[in-house]
Amino acid sequence: MLAESLATTNAGWAREAVEICCLTPDAVSDMQAVFKLADRIGDAMDYDRLAKGLIEYRRGNLITAAKYLQDVHRGFDALASQATCFLAMIEYRQGNVTAAKANLEEASKSIAAYARSGELAWSGDWHEYGRAAITRAEAERLILGRQVTPFL
Repeated sequence: MLAESLATTNAGWAREAVEICCLTPDAVSDMQAVFKLADRIGDAMDYDRLAKGLIEYRRGNLITAAKYLQDVHRGFDALASQATCFLAMIEYRQGNVTAAKANLEEASKSIAAYARSGELAWSGDWHEYGRAAITRAEAERLILGRQVTPFL
């Protein structure tokens, strides 16, 4: 997907590729290509700001990442849950373990509520649950030292 997306001028395709690569950075051999692709993403929509936050987190720019993720974090859906998990990881990396655990717990409750809402069945956004679950697993491994919550 990344190789096919590198030449795109479509900001939506670029955003999708960046987000997927940021969810599985160990699977990408050249994150520099992902960073370059991220330059094509706008920041008008929550999806865009989430992707910008993810790319800045992967670049190690935690303060900039948090700025993008704060806006997305205020919602109540899978995007907000992803943003909250990444904010928890940022707080942890900055040494604020208490806030990191609180945000991780908030995100876990939100992901569980989203999964039970019935929205996954009719909205066509079922993949958003998967992205939130992948993000939560990474946050749990970082903050708690192990993945606690099963994917389903």
